Amino acid sequence: MNRCYLRCLLVSFLMFSAAGCKKPAPDHYVYSISVDSSKDSERKMFTGAVLYRGDTPLGTMMIHHVGTLPMVVASVPSAEWLSGSRLTFRFPTPCGPGTPIEVKLKLEREGEVDARKYFGNDCSEFSNCPERPITAFVSVGSVAIPKETKIWVDLGGKSRKVAIGKLEKRLDTKGLPLVVHGLDCSPKHTVKVDGKTIGEIKPDTQVVRVKRVLISPPATGPENFFVSTLPDACYRWRLVAYMKKGEFGGAPKPVVFGPVSVVRLEDAPNYFLEKAPSTVQVRSDEAAFGAFGYELVWAPCGNR
Repeated sequence: MNRCYLRCLLVSFLMFSAAGCKKPAPDHYVYSISVDSSKDSERKMFTGAVLYRGDTPLGTMMIHHVGTLPMVVASVPSAEWLSGSRLTFRFPTPCGPGTPIEVKLKLEREGEVDARKYFGNDCSEFSNCPERPITAFVSVGSVAIPKETKIWVDLGGKSRKVAIGKLEKRLDTKGLPLVVHGLDCSPKHTVKVDGKTIGEIKPDTQVVRVKRVLISPPATGPENFFVSTLPDACYRWRLVAYMKKGEFGGAPKPVVFGPVSVVRLEDAPNYFLEKAPSTVQVRSDEAAFGAFGYELVWAPCGNR
């Protein structure tokens, strides 16, 4: 009698324990999705691209922590695994969402299988659990990334909404440019700040450049535009040249311009709304050629 009682009690305890360990499925799974590439430069190319599942945006490829590479953190209903889904990247452009770029999800089954196994088991046994993002990668073939343009904005020390055509983004005061893809989708784009039209980007937008001389470095990288939110501000654009031993050397005469709302810059400013240092350090193999940089700072409007 006692032996039977103890056996029944043990069976009941084990059944209760098993039922109590089983974990209910969450409403959503979180995926951490990166571009599958061994080159950081290729992964960074997709910063700002929006990952779509069919016609539904899942999230934007962005850097979530300092020193990390861009990724999409997407929340997906638990009944809708990403396996087998049609996924595309689309870059937001001033004309709307860009042309879809087909991508393939890789390594997703391992993460999803782990998440399935988790229910009724100990989470520590698996590398991916519902409490942690399911790690996945998207494979992108040889594709043409929409042309990149950088928009440098003097926000006047305030966080503001800046819109280039249909593309709108709130900018903070860190001095980083607004990166725009596919600006060439139309010859003209209205520029708005906090909903107010202040100018246009168009083919004949004024270009600010110093007089070209022998030491002037060639322009490299994407196109650059400058937008001022201050109606009465003027600016100085100059090429800073550092010669041997870090001593400041000769350079073309700076250009003072403004007040103006939108201009095209000949190159990206290395020193944006801050003065260039009087000396810089360069590697020994660069010392013979010196170093160059562009500076854009405020200037008195009468000092032409």
